[in-house]
Amino acid sequence: MLNRLKAEHENENIYLSSIADEAIRVYYGQVMGKVRTAAN
Repeated sequence: MLNRLKAEHENENIYLSSIADEAIRVYYGQVMGKVRTAAN
């Protein structure tokens, strides 16, 4: 599953930790009631 996320990401040189960090930030924002995008 993680390899698929990496393969489908717009940046082919991205680290998996960066993808996970982005996902955690979005999830945290949703849980805390704040709307966050990948750019935030």
